[in-house]
Amino acid sequence: MPDLVSVCVTTYNRSRGLRAAVESLLRQDHAEFEVIICDNASTDDTPKVAAELCQTDSRVRYLRHAENLGPVRNFMSGLEHCQGRFFMWLADDDWLGENYLSRCVAFLNANVGHSLVCGRIRYYKSGEYSHDGRVVTVEDEDPMQRVLRYYRLVGDNGTYYGLMRLAEVKRAPMRQVVGTDWFFVACMAFQGKIRSLDEMCIHRDYTWDQSSFERIAKNEGIGGFDARNAYRLIAAEAFEDVLSHPVYASLSHGMRLRFALKVFWAVCRSKKVRLHSIIPHAARLLGRHREALFSA
Repeated sequence: MPDLVSVCVTTYNRSRGLRAAVESLLRQDHAEFEVIICDNASTDDTPKVAAELCQTDSRVRYLRHAENLGPVRNFMSGLEHCQGRFFMWLADDDWLGENYLSRCVAFLNANVGHSLVCGRIRYYKSGEYSHDGRVVTVEDEDPMQRVLRYYRLVGDNGTYYGLMRLAEVKRAPMRQVVGTDWFFVACMAFQGKIRSLDEMCIHRDYTWDQSSFERIAKNEGIGGFDARNAYRLIAAEAFEDVLSHPVYASLSHGMRLRFALKVFWAVCRSKKVRLHSIIPHAARLLGRHREALFSA
């Protein structure tokens, strides 16, 4: 099936949302899909709900981890079980609107230069519509300009839940760091253009605030000033991601360093990171790579 879509539904202790997420997939008019439920060692009735969903439709499979792997490893765990040409993640508190898969597949089939397509992102609080997410469309011809434009636009990053080609997703493995979903979409932008379509929706539960960054940072062993200044931390990690991620290997080392600096500045400027905190941090990053930067 050339248009088979693999959907990894990641879940942890949210069985009610899991059922709604999977049922929204089963209502899609694009029949060629498979669902892999990636359960991060839930302790509620998720195994029972997952078993019922598997019995309901043979396209649903259940992957349960014996221990909690953390969010990133759980997101990545389903990839080796996927058989589709196309791929997307769906969180266990999200659901797809009608025709989402068919419209995304049709777009990627018609636009080979695009690596990711997503619909309009609608957020809900306590079951009530709250707001639409940030529209992210980056279609520059230059891959570095696409990445920079993405970092200037990214906010809630619902774009992460768009449809992609599985082969390109596998070229963009994620690290267990704060902001890893941003770095993943940046890697997709380097590989191809990104388009947000308005004619269909992905619906998302909205529970995010500034303290969410602090909780994630603390889970990674980061505290104090860095945990309270997440965007500066993300900017520094974005800098390192450009230097280390294999997707950017086509760039020379000197070009990667200069590009990494531009990425660092794009994040800091777009997120209004205070100048007095940027300068010493940028100096440390430059000092770490100074010789290679100025000899290239």
